[in-house]
Amino acid sequence: EFRIGAKRSVDLWPRAVRERLARDLARDIDQRHNTWLAEARAATVQVSSKNKLEKAEADAKLAQLEIAKKELGPTATSVAPVLDVLVWEDPEKKGLMRGVVFQSEKKIDTDQVHVLSDMAQATRLNENSSRFSRFNHPKDSLLTYSLSFYDQGRTT
Repeated sequence: EFRIGAKRSVDLWPRAVRERLARDLARDIDQRHNTWLAEARAATVQVSSKNKLEKAEADAKLAQLEIAKKELGPTATSVAPVLDVLVWEDPEKKGLMRGVVFQSEKKIDTDQVHVLSDMAQATRLNENSSRFSRFNHPKDSLLTYSLSFYDQGRTT
């Protein structure tokens, strides 16, 4: 028997971390967006004024990109995504709950999925490798997490 759930990481991460991630994401978006704007401006200049349809299309594309730059930005979900949690009871050690945390919208690399136990139980059993883990994104590498199980794994 296993249980599947979700947790908003925005509830877990401190505000300073969310703000740093938002700044990093905004900078990445700006860099990509500026490249697209430069390409659109170059296309607008290259289009002959004789072909009014192509000129209008290039101008409209440039205008939409400029609007999008003003309106789009990092959101709470893009900075701190929803995490999926899978929990089960270890069949070899009755009563010991196990769990994994991952993002379902990303391709799951089974080599990077870290199976965790309850922090207190793992400490008592001297299972150091199953007490905590960290998020695998390079910018998030200092963000560690652990799991605690309550009500026989119904609440994690």
